Amino acid sequence: MDPYLIEKGFQRVYQLFKETGQQFKATDTQFREITDEFERKFKQITNDNIQKTQALMVSEKIYLTHYAWFMDLLTASAVRVLRKTGLKVDTSAVRIAMFKPDTCRPKKIDLLCWGRKTVVAFKVKSCINIEDIGQHEQYLNDFFQFFPEFSDMTLYAGIAGLDFQQGCRQKAFDTGLYVLGLVDDNQVCCLTSDDFKPRKLIMQMDHE
Repeated sequence: MDPYLIEKGFQRVYQLFKETGQQFKATDTQFREITDEFERKFKQITNDNIQKTQALMVSEKIYLTHYAWFMDLLTASAVRVLRKTGLKVDTSAVRIAMFKPDTCRPKKIDLLCWGRKTVVAFKVKSCINIEDIGQHEQYLNDFFQFFPEFSDMTLYAGIAGLDFQQGCRQKAFDTGLYVLGLVDDNQVCCLTSDDFKPRKLIMQMDHE
């Protein structure tokens, strides 16, 4: 074979390897740039998620602290406040969960106040909204099935909150629910008006 052609062939092969190496180098550079950008965005997203998680944890801790504080106030004041409205109650309990013998689903009542003939079941939240009113009334439909010891009493419903969605208190008033809230930041008070007429959810004759 002609030495000249062989030399040309070697030069061509060398040139191809050189170009291929340059292409690999350029590809490697692009790959590193993409990898670096991905790592930067991943770290940013991770840091943002960590900050959001920490903020949610702080908010949750604040909520639980305020809720527990409010429940303590209700425990100490609910009976006294309700008696001022004319209700003959003398006992209260919070965070009650009662099970029926034939089911594993408990009936949970946030605040329960009762006397000889009257029992009031409250839903307690940090912020009460309009939907809570109807949901709470419906939730109490089978109250006496879970609490037969109160079966000779008249049942009323109530809501208690640190804050109320706009129009919620008026809705509760119109529906006949007792409303407990705070005045002067640390005093529990019944927020219904003087002409408030509570609605009996279930009377003795209805569940006998």
